[in-house]
Amino acid sequence: MEQDTLRALSTLLVFSAFVSLSISIYWRGRKSYFDQAAKLPFADEFPREDSPND
Repeated sequence: MEQDTLRALSTLLVFSAFVSLSISIYWRGRKSYFDQAAKLPFADEFPREDSPND
């Protein structure tokens, strides 16, 4: 294969991977999964006992 053919194929491969990942991420059914994953860093935090909001 020529170098230009390899470049074109690799560009198409990366572009198709980008499009499929974008569709997968923005699919409506996955919103609840990503909302739950966004809360994971705060899952082990507890309110402080001396906080004035209690």
